[in-house]
Amino acid sequence: MLAAAAAAPYVRPGYNATPALAAHLRAFCCVMLLLLQTASSSTETRVALVIGNGDYAFARLANPKGDADLMARALKSVGFAVIKHTDANMQTMRQAFTEFARRLRQADSVGVFYYA
Repeated sequence: MLAAAAAAPYVRPGYNATPALAAHLRAFCCVMLLLLQTASSSTETRVALVIGNGDYAFARLANPKGDADLMARALKSVGFAVIKHTDANMQTMRQAFTEFARRLRQADSVGVFYYA
């Protein structure tokens, strides 16, 4: 019993890891977008599917819509055609995936899928 308690990670009371995680995610996305921009070819077709779902039956999440909006803007700024949906139901997401796949069938296409 004592060994199990000692092995548990210490979490500071009142500590919320969400802001730190969000900061790391934003930094990672910025680096990825810079890499995409520098490694790009002018002849490729760039398509992104961005979905931000936060309106669940059991809870309402505040961040997904805003995260999806920011990601869509960032991807547009580096030349992606963006298909964006927020609080999409299953039928809308299926239609979005179908459209995303249709656009990616072209030669020399690059796709990014982002879900928040």
